[in-house]
Amino acid sequence: MIWFISLLVLVVSICLVLVSSIHQYLFARELKDFVEQYALAGKAYLDRGNSLVSAKSQLEILVLNMESIRDLAINDFSLLDANTLQVVACAKWSDPLPVIQVSREVCESALAR
Repeated sequence: MIWFISLLVLVVSICLVLVSSIHQYLFARELKDFVEQYALAGKAYLDRGNSLVSAKSQLEILVLNMESIRDLAINDFSLLDANTLQVVACAKWSDPLPVIQVSREVCESALAR
């Protein structure tokens, strides 16, 4: 009986870790997709002749409308050279399971030319 309980605890633990890991991976992918779209939109604003500051301020509405990503912050919005825009964004990921109370900051970057 003790072996069955031990095996059951082990299987449940592995399932919890898998659920948490998959959720964090999907969160990072959603953040990456958002950052890529943000960089492309920023580059489109810059191509129209807007300054870097005005392009970033015009794109703030995208950050405010992101309901699925908590505590989203654009950490870097800069030109690497005359043609390449770099965007780095970070957000807070929290574990979806109430049993595991883990949270961490996930950062993603994108380049647009």
